[in-house]
Amino acid sequence: MSKVHYYNSRLKIYYETVKVVAAKNLKLRYKNSMLGFLWTLINPLFLLLIFIFVFRHVVSDIKNYPLYVTSGLILWTFFVSSSNQIVNKILESGSILKSVNVPAIIFPLSALVSNFVNLLISLIPFIGIMVFYGFRPDWSTLLFIPAILLFTIFTFGVSLTLSCLNVFFRDVEMFWSTITPALFYATPVVYRVPVQMEKTMRFNPFSHYMNLFHTILYDGIVPGINSWLICLGLSTFVLLFSLFVYRKLKRDFISNF
Repeated sequence: MSKVHYYNSRLKIYYETVKVVAAKNLKLRYKNSMLGFLWTLINPLFLLLIFIFVFRHVVSDIKNYPLYVTSGLILWTFFVSSSNQIVNKILESGSILKSVNVPAIIFPLSALVSNFVNLLISLIPFIGIMVFYGFRPDWSTLLFIPAILLFTIFTFGVSLTLSCLNVFFRDVEMFWSTITPALFYATPVVYRVPVQMEKTMRFNPFSHYMNLFHTILYDGIVPGINSWLICLGLSTFVLLFSLFVYRKLKRDFISNF
């Protein structure tokens, strides 16, 4: 058997494993639940209602505030849901990794896939809400596809790094669940960045993605090349860094379960 054939067969096995585990995650998530998938919508819709009916009176400088909030909140909910699940994924899969010879990265990747499927389904009602508030899609709206892919890669990179570190330092999960609410308010998801804070906000990587989403979905224009290059660079760097961390630490996973 040639090396190419061997690696192709291994990749096929891993691909099928990711599909099976992701499907299992989705089934277990809604097992014995009366509302099922609707729970995926309840939390972001609840937050959306709060910001629409309360904060729109505070943030009066944003025209059509409900549309602005929706275009950012969809993706932030995906990030929080994915990262909170993935951060503990390698650790909670310890018993499987001890008995079955599969790459540990399969479990975080499967969690990302299941959350991405949830995101795609939840886009349907959210787009309906956006249309109700004046969203009029055109050809430039298709740029949302590469934007969401870049953000998904970034989300996986951040989450995989946290998941690896959580095997060795169990405080990582607690730290992340504590800091994510602060990150929400430190990121322009539901507000525009004040002029005096623009330079500071550049150091927040999430702000670049939110700017990309708001430009496409709220402003309805094509983002500048600099916005794309920054997000591409961030996604590439974070993914490569997470894979580096994974390769360095994976040998010691089992001894720390």
